[in-house]
Amino acid sequence: LSLKNTQEITPYMTVNNQSVGHFLDWVKALNKSSKTHLFVDTQKLKPARKKELNSFKILEKQEQNETFLLRIAYPTTLNIISGDLVGVYPPNDNVERYYSIAVMSEGELILVIKKTGVCSNYLGNMKESDHFEGYIKRNPTFYRPDNSPVLMVANGTGIAPFLGMQSDKTTLFWGGRYVLDFELYVDYFNEKEHYLKFSRDTTPAYVQDLLIEHEQYVLDILSKNGTIMICGSLTMLKGVWQILEKITASNSLPHPDILKKQNRILVDCY
Repeated sequence: LSLKNTQEITPYMTVNNQSVGHFLDWVKALNKSSKTHLFVDTQKLKPARKKELNSFKILEKQEQNETFLLRIAYPTTLNIISGDLVGVYPPNDNVERYYSIAVMSEGELILVIKKTGVCSNYLGNMKESDHFEGYIKRNPTFYRPDNSPVLMVANGTGIAPFLGMQSDKTTLFWGGRYVLDFELYVDYFNEKEHYLKFSRDTTPAYVQDLLIEHEQYVLDILSKNGTIMICGSLTMLKGVWQILEKITASNSLPHPDILKKQNRILVDCY
């Protein structure tokens, strides 16, 4: 909804089921975009931990520039799908944090985190064989469609769910800071089609620049009933959305908002 004499400070977000974690994600996004320091006393929100949490075990930990890739064992009874979320409680805190996950095999998932907060530092400081408690939040609106081409667009740790979604029908567009940042993921995409951009390289560029360079591929995806999946920061989403608006408008295709309602564009950004 556009209102006169107003401007969007940060993209709107949904707070699912009165989730304190989702609300704090919005506060963080607002603070970042508006350069403010809004503080929320979470104790006054009276959050309570879920009961019957599951146990997750760290199998392997890899690190690159303060970003961690964790291979984690989970109870096979959970029936997790790549794109689902794991809710984790940091020590002495009843506010869960959500992380997108990829399922690599039965009983094994991957979590990618950047140490930027209480919970991510808690997980990032864990060692192999350590355990943490959490629960799975289903995220069916971000499952990879079957039997159709998929363009996966991500930046930073937004690549996480896509690690478990690759097939011969998927292509990854990913943006990071440095070339070495992709070392954490190279083994998962060695034989899969992927294109990269780096914002702090000798020639700085962003993931949305890939959409411009490969406009014909984006058009092919949309004209062949394919799907575009976007995961990562809200800032990245805004830039990608602007490019998609230009591409669809100049080629007489439906606006991205319409494609999103048709589940042709799937978004999971934070």
